Amino acid sequence: MQIIEAKAESAVLDAGGRPAYHLRAGRQYVVHDCEAARGLQAQAVTLVQGLDRLLPRYNRQPLGRQRVLVPFIGRGGDALVMAACVAALNAQYPDVRVDAACPDGPREVLSTTPVFDRLLPYPVPAEELTQYDHYMCLEEVEAVPDARFRSLADVFHRCLGTPRPTCPAPIVIPHAWRAAWHWPRREKPRVALHAGLPPNIRAYPPDLSHRLAGLLARAGIEVYLVGKFDPRCDFSTPSYPVGVLDLVGRTTTTLDLAAALQQMDAVITCDGLPLHLAGAMKLPTLALFTATDAVLAADYPSVRALQSAAPCSPCRIAVGACPFGHERCIAHRDPSLSPEHIAEQVEQLLHRRAPVVRST
Repeated sequence: MQIIEAKAESAVLDAGGRPAYHLRAGRQYVVHDCEAARGLQAQAVTLVQGLDRLLPRYNRQPLGRQRVLVPFIGRGGDALVMAACVAALNAQYPDVRVDAACPDGPREVLSTTPVFDRLLPYPVPAEELTQYDHYMCLEEVEAVPDARFRSLADVFHRCLGTPRPTCPAPIVIPHAWRAAWHWPRREKPRVALHAGLPPNIRAYPPDLSHRLAGLLARAGIEVYLVGKFDPRCDFSTPSYPVGVLDLVGRTTTTLDLAAALQQMDAVITCDGLPLHLAGAMKLPTLALFTATDAVLAADYPSVRALQSAAPCSPCRIAVGACPFGHERCIAHRDPSLSPEHIAEQVEQLLHRRAPVVRST
């Protein structure tokens, strides 16, 4: 973690080479070492020394009427896990006030849960830190090399000494979104299918998603394809039977996705934001794991995890390319994650729960 001063207007890139946030010339910011070195020309920033006093770190002491700032630059799913951790912290210390600082993507996710007092842009201007009693830097905590602590909730609990979450963070869907996504009552069960996007190593391949959706539709299930539109993940094939409805491109925001999922009797998803969102909403969910470990679903009682039986699974590569040199993750092709096996698991989920009662 460093405090830097931007000498010029600069853009910091994320791991995929896309702009993550911007720095304004002449302002001092708190950033992490890895970020300051990535996406910035060396002459764009200068390190500021002697400001460690502005970064009081949490060291397991009891919290009273204090203000805590939690910076977060991770993915949307981890943001909801962090929100559950903060909710547990609030439960133990009701008078503590917790703010989060994060880029636009995680901030949109965190806006759906009421556990934070304020959501600030990231990075935090250095002068803002003077109003906080503690700076709870999860990026440093996540670097702990103990492989047993693979869940962010475990790391948060073990290393910071805070309570481990016993339930997900609450999700609040405004009335306007509920009304916009309200559908009349149907006799058929409804299942949302979110397989992810092809560049993501965790994504269920489009051809298998097509086959799975067809199997479910022919079994009398309404299938709703959800997620962000990407031309490399084309679901618009005329071979689909009646009963497969395409919401891809209409469920790109967290609130739209949450409101759509709320109408479902079950959810199928790979490891990602939809898994954590469905788990937080207590929806019966079948989560498919290949590169990452199914232990990540353990915090959600309504989630049933399916780990690929391929010998390379889990490789624990959350983003990026296959570490074994394959063009696509081969763990999806294992029979343990075949569309036929997944369809059987979904029908078991549906039989254990009565269809959602939807008012007309």
